[in-house]
Amino acid sequence: MNRESNNLIRLFNELAAPFLMIILFFKNIFMHIFDLFNLSWKSTKSVFVMDIMLSSFLSVFFVLSMFNTYYLFNDFIEDSLVKEIFFNLIVVFSICSVGWGFSTISSIKQSILSSEEYQLKNHFLFGLRYIKFFISYSLMIVFLISFVILICLIGGFIPHGGQTFLSFFLSPVFFVGLLLFVTIFSLIIGSIFYGSYINSDYYNSTSSFLNQTISMYKMVIAKIVDLISITLPAIISSLTLTIVPFLITLIVITDFIKKPTAGFFKDGITFPGLYVSSYDDDNSKQRSFNFLKSKDFHNRYPKESTVAMKQKIVSQTVFEYNENRNDYERSLDMINAIKSLGFSSPGRQLDSLDSFVENNPSQLKYEGILIDNLRLAIENEIFQDLIKLDLKLIQNHFIDEFTHFDEEWSFDSLGELQLISEDDFIGEKIVIRNDSILLYESDFVTTQISDSGAHTLNYASKIDENLKYVGVKDFFVFTMLTDIFLIFSDAAILAFPLMFMFASLASISFDVFHYRFKSTFLVKSIVLIIIFSIYIFGFYKVL
Repeated sequence: MNRESNNLIRLFNELAAPFLMIILFFKNIFMHIFDLFNLSWKSTKSVFVMDIMLSSFLSVFFVLSMFNTYYLFNDFIEDSLVKEIFFNLIVVFSICSVGWGFSTISSIKQSILSSEEYQLKNHFLFGLRYIKFFISYSLMIVFLISFVILICLIGGFIPHGGQTFLSFFLSPVFFVGLLLFVTIFSLIIGSIFYGSYINSDYYNSTSSFLNQTISMYKMVIAKIVDLISITLPAIISSLTLTIVPFLITLIVITDFIKKPTAGFFKDGITFPGLYVSSYDDDNSKQRSFNFLKSKDFHNRYPKESTVAMKQKIVSQTVFEYNENRNDYERSLDMINAIKSLGFSSPGRQLDSLDSFVENNPSQLKYEGILIDNLRLAIENEIFQDLIKLDLKLIQNHFIDEFTHFDEEWSFDSLGELQLISEDDFIGEKIVIRNDSILLYESDFVTTQISDSGAHTLNYASKIDENLKYVGVKDFFVFTMLTDIFLIFSDAAILAFPLMFMFASLASISFDVFHYRFKSTFLVKSIVLIIIFSIYIFGFYKVL
């Protein structure tokens, strides 16, 4: 009996073994995912060190200042090639700043890990080692690009044989381009991992530049699965840390600064700088977020796109005005011509017209009107009701005919047609006269009184010319100084919440190289597939 019981127990154990292995396998997967999140969160919590936060702030501040500078001068640059070169330079300087920040934080983390105390300037100097690395790669990139451009220029200057010359150098140029790609990629990799590389066993100060690059790639490749797997936990941890400072920033800007000071200055002007907005205007400039812009209250010349939009609206109104004016003038000429025939009945008018034709067989017009057109109008009795009226009543007739719900038509003292078109929704009023166009605007805040009511004259032109801005403009020196000040002010404000994200990501990128995961390569690979699946699903939902 005991033997049968032991055999039965042994059988159950053997049957349960596969299920236990499966359970243990999924447990290992879960534990590895937990380790990734645990490492990310512990690394994120470790950034609350003054030196780390200051280094993060300076790095983010520099990046934001660079892009704010680009946004400022982008409107003044018309050449697309110059814009592209300018933007690429901003990106290059930003990569340099990110690399310096990551390297500096790596130095601080290494000193904490080794329980060695260093002054902050020593960590900053450590970050400068990355600058040396950055300059070396940048010079390499410039050399490679210059080589390709030089070959193209030489080929372009060779008559007849330019294409032959370029075809000969096609293969070398291809491999130079391939080397350029690797160099740029190395520069990006180095901006994130160079600090960790110097503090690792892979680094050898006596090695050549090429060998150091190869060693850095070896270090990254050895941890590539962990690096990719930890991206999702790193993003979640850094965002979790950043969201509260970011909300505090928005509350301070909106509720503690803008709202209490909104009525202190003339016309409701408050402090310039960042504000939350869902629309764009001429005094706002894009910053790092679509809903977060920077605005000042200078009176400045509007953007070309704004003037073009105003011109389009005015052109449509001018077209309607010209059509109605021509219709009125043609009709008035016809009415006067019929009146000059001397009779009130159409039959007698035609007799009078026939008499004129018999006496003047060579004339094609009567009182400036083609005789055939005049005859057609009389036969159809188009203007018979109007020939009995005086000029004022005729004008009133056409005013009633032209007027719509948002338009006011009238005649001035000289008998010239004029139009006032007002759009209360956008706060614009267009006044068109025989020789001029006036466009008034309202900002929905001011109550400036002009000859057009609660509107301000901002655009004007002759009727056959393009609109010109005639509104109030502040001195250029003050508007430019405001823009320059806001470059750094806005960058400093945004750098406050974003430094938490930057410090978190830098800390995680360092710690992942100093943490040994216990999971097998198979478990790591499965977790990597799971994370990739989450990314793909997220992108699918976004698209």
